[in-house]
Amino acid sequence: MDTFNNSKARRGQGKVDFLTLQDTFQKQINAGRTLVNIYASNASKLSIGYTQFTKYVSRYCMTPDYKQITASQHQNFTTPPERF
Repeated sequence: MDTFNNSKARRGQGKVDFLTLQDTFQKQINAGRTLVNIYASNASKLSIGYTQFTKYVSRYCMTPDYKQITASQHQNFTTPPERF
């Protein structure tokens, strides 16, 4: 029978840690801080790496409106660029 070892992180603990601080992350993103800086200042509170942190940010911190605005602002590569 397997016993729980307290020295190992439990599966899903990183997501729990992230969601606990989600509001903080959202405020920092809205303030214009980079994800690298946000992660570096909170890494000791998280049990996940930077790559997983960015995945959780895109899933849980980016509002649908934000995604829609950025998607519509991307240049359509089928049309030639505008000349000034």
